[in-house]
Parts: sequence; structure tokens; C-alpha cells
Amino acid sequence: MAKIEDRILEHSYDGIREYDNPLPGWWLYLFILTIIWAFSYMYYYHVANIGPGQDVEYTQEMAKFQLAFEDIPADLAPLTDDASINEGSEIFKKNCLICHGPEGQGGVGPNMTDEYWIHGGRYEDMVRTTQNGVPEKGMISWKMMMPNDQILKVTSFLMTLRGTNPPNPKAPQGELYVEQEAEEAEVSEERISEETKAAAATDIIDTNSETGDIPAVDSLGADNLGTDNLDTDNK
Repeated sequence: MAKIEDRILEHSYDGIREYDNPLPGWWLYLFILTIIWAFSYMYYYHVANIGPGQDVEYTQEMAKFQLAFEDIPADLAPLTDDASINEGSEIFKKNCLICHGPEGQGGVGPNMTDEYWIHGGRYEDMVRTTQNGVPEKGMISWKMMMPNDQILKVTSFLMTLRGTNPPNPKAPQGELYVEQEAEEAEVSEERISEETKAAAATDIIDTNSETGDIPAVDSLGADNLGTDNLDTDNK
């Protein structure tokens, strides 16, 4: 193969001369490939509309974001599978260890292994506290920083720390939480609420019976108004 001799162009700029050597083959091939890629990209996204455009991708990503960070229902149960608990442990080590200690024994933040809780000891209380944080005490809100699945996993892991008795635990803070008593209190509150509604419905019926008017069933609620409570003489 003959050696290509350097050839200098005739023109000169401020005494500077220019070589007229051919470009390297690899550079030319790469340049041609970029041109082919550009036309293929334009055809795929803007001519044939095969791939999603920027506006569609933005809408899809925002939908995923809203789904990941939407409000968590209050009636969830903690996760119990090993994979979720292990991932929750890693999330705890990454984000919570500095305040609550490597074993949840407490530090700047409260002890997570005893039966005393400042903001409620139910699972839904822990989820709510993690989501909203406690800014006045230095705990940030994780609602917009941690997806819902991660919040559920780390709070499920926290449930496994109860009663582990790590060394050097922080002194108890808050109120004693006993799960059975809390459930009984919740049931009692629901029963009192139902009895209050039933009593109110009866009072309304008695009052309207004196005037000869019977309220519509919808105004009292079908659950609170039985046929036995109606005065048939006033129909």
C-alpha cells in the first residue's frame, strides 16, 4: 500500500498553512453511523410515531410517581415475608440507624424495641409517623422521599424489633401500648358510636311521632331505623 504523502494547501492565514490529509477511516465510519442513527431516531419517534414522545413519557413517569407516593390506606397489616423484612432492614440501616440506633435501641430518636410509643404503637400509627414525620422533634417527613412500598417494608421491619431487648436501650418515652387493650378500646369506641347513633335516631322518631310527621328513612340511615321503631298509627 502506497504511503500517502502530506500535501499542504496553497492558502495561508497569518502565515499558517493547512494540511490536506484524508480523515481516518474509523472516524468517517463513526460519522456516517451517527447520521444513520439520527434519521432512524427521527423516523421512529417523529414520523412513524412508534415510540412514545417526550410528552407521553412525562405523563407516564408522573403517573408512576403519583402511584408510588399516594396515600397509604389506614387498614393495612404489616408485611411478614422474609424478602420484605430483609429489605426493610436495609432501608432502616440506610435511613433510620443514625437516630434510632443500629438495633433500634434509640439514640437521638426514641427506642423502637420497647412497648412505649409517643405517637401510637399500632402499625398504622408507625406508617403515618414515617410518612408525615415529626418536624418539631427533628424527624423529617419521608412521604415524598420514600415510595410507599419502602415505607411499608421499613415499618414492618420495625414491628419485628419489639421485645428484642438490645444492649444500652434508651429510656421509655411516651405511653405504654398493649395491643390487646388497644384493640378492645377501639372496639368499645365503635360500639359507643353505634349506640349513640341509634339513640339519636330513636329521639328523632319520638319527636316526630308527637307532631305526626315521620322522617324519611334516608335522613336517619337504613342501619339506624328499623321497622320496630315506627309508629304505625302515624303512617
